[in-house]
Amino acid sequence: MSRRFRCLQALLLTLSLATTAASAAQGEPVKISADTLELDQKQQSTTYSGNVLLTQGEMRLTADSLTVFVKDGKLGRIEAHGNPARFDSRLKDGTPVSGEAAEIRFDSAAGLLTLIGDGRLTQGQNRIENDHIEYDLNRGNLKAGGKKAKKRVEVIFQPSQ
Repeated sequence: MSRRFRCLQALLLTLSLATTAASAAQGEPVKISADTLELDQKQQSTTYSGNVLLTQGEMRLTADSLTVFVKDGKLGRIEAHGNPARFDSRLKDGTPVSGEAAEIRFDSAAGLLTLIGDGRLTQGQNRIENDHIEYDLNRGNLKAGGKKAKKRVEVIFQPSQ
């Protein structure tokens, strides 16, 4: 059980970093609630289903289902599915950050956050939308659209006043 708890802590820390959340939230407790939980030891995964709510400090993730995959005792990847799956947090300066998509994936080893299906990332009043958005946390690169996308990228940028 403590191994699973450590994986959940790693999940939250990763999500906090992925959304550039305030570092103060990283020490906060993780809380996950769902209608059901299924642990698959062979696949080293835990799936939470039905009205999933994950919180840590000001960071909040909602989804219809959330699956956490563990590899060698460490977080491998997460997959959140919803109509849409959503996350909300705040930057260190207090600016709200949110994202939503039919599927939100995070690959820990690659440091890659992917939003698939009606994806939207919002920071303050700025927004990027596409059905395929990838953010490389290690390099700080963001890609939207391309061969994997079915529609054009839309960006709304509010100039500073």
